[in-house]
Amino acid sequence: MQKGQALVEALVGAALLGLLATAVVSVARFQWQGLRASHAARAQAFRYAAGDRAGHEFAHVRVTRAAHAADFAGPGGPRAAALRRELQVEDQGMVRAHAAVDVYPHRHHGAGLVLRRHVAILADAGHATGDDAAQRRIAASHAAWATAAGFSHAPARQAQAVLKRIDAGWRRPPPDLDWLAPWSDVVPADRLDRTRAGGSASRRP
Repeated sequence: MQKGQALVEALVGAALLGLLATAVVSVARFQWQGLRASHAARAQAFRYAAGDRAGHEFAHVRVTRAAHAADFAGPGGPRAAALRRELQVEDQGMVRAHAAVDVYPHRHHGAGLVLRRHVAILADAGHATGDDAAQRRIAASHAAWATAAGFSHAPARQAQAVLKRIDAGWRRPPPDLDWLAPWSDVVPADRLDRTRAGGSASRRP
């Protein structure tokens, strides 16, 4: 009687261990497939924002683009919104990517399930392509630079006219009123990339 009970207990224990092992494998499989779906959604959103419309190889990915990222102007009010527009850092919309992956609890049996993941990013957020582009954006922005620089140029020219005779004795060049372009000399030399066309220096990341 005791031997029969021990055999039954052993069989029940073995079945429970097998069920636990299967559950661990199934949960790990779900987590792995969910991670793949998340990566697929992120990759597709970034690729779509960059202009690549190619599909994904294993996940069903659907990408949509909203006309506006939000219904509010953002922090700072209208002035900050105008500043973002002039500096061209205001996004042009939100890209949403939804990924769906078919998964199965076990490799050989079980009803198929669908894991869904989604991600949203701001597209065309206006990052400058280099130092020259950043300088041009700043110079063209009235709120960030042009208005204040215009008020400063008049007294700078007056000071230049007064100091011109004094500086002539030392053959000193006149002050440069372009306060944006000649700033690359203050950047460490090892952070400059001078290999671009036209010889213009741009900062390395």
